[in-house]
Amino acid sequence: MVRGTNPTVATYAKPDGVQVRVSAKAADEATARRLLAPVVDEVQNIFGSNVFGSDSESLGALVGSELQRTGWGLVSVERGTLGALTVEIASEAALAPHYRGGFVLAEGGSLVGSDATGLQKLPRRLANVRARKPGLQYCWTFRESAHPTTA
Repeated sequence: MVRGTNPTVATYAKPDGVQVRVSAKAADEATARRLLAPVVDEVQNIFGSNVFGSDSESLGALVGSELQRTGWGLVSVERGTLGALTVEIASEAALAPHYRGGFVLAEGGSLVGSDATGLQKLPRRLANVRARKPGLQYCWTFRESAHPTTA
């Protein structure tokens, strides 16, 4: 499939996943779409439920739509990312209205700008948020960066 000449298939490693680009050259759009259809179907069959969007849909926009549909909000906890997830969330127009805030933890587990251990206080802080907002539902997702060390 990736060795084809028309249409072509290319993969790109991105921070939010792997993008697969399928493109075709043709005299008109209708012909190009006919060339693309079986290859796009094959890509979707290979990746199955791991495909989260197509064309210009971003992961953030799809998550934002789901948050809108469910009425849920988004809270983040990061460790070792220097706040990269928070920046990513805040810069996605579809996510920003649902973002309720978050915590950035230093490598040792303490809250950035604090001497207290953030991981120890986190469950209590989330419980306090939940107590103020009855019916609030949340799940835990961890995104942690590993940085190699040199001897």
